[in-house]
Amino acid sequence: MFKEPYDHDEDGHYEGPENYPTKEEIDAAVQMILFLEHDLGVDVRRIRVKVRGGVVHLQGSVQSHELLREIERIVPTRPNVIGVESYLSVDDARY
Repeated sequence: MFKEPYDHDEDGHYEGPENYPTKEEIDAAVQMILFLEHDLGVDVRRIRVKVRGGVVHLQGSVQSHELLREIERIVPTRPNVIGVESYLSVDDARY
């Protein structure tokens, strides 16, 4: 049986899951991806970026330890960023 992905309220309206990003969070993630790619030279195909409540979550791999340190130093200073959760690793063998 197909399970409904959303809950219905008493009026029959659908309510999506609370963990869906807002438009602002999606826009912030896109801006962060563009910054990482164009300003820092990150291969963004190897990372995931998520923004929730001003906290930037980074996951994946980068080319070098130097780039990793630069990302972790600069990203917290970007406008509207209140924190960073970095799960980035260095995988120089893939580059």
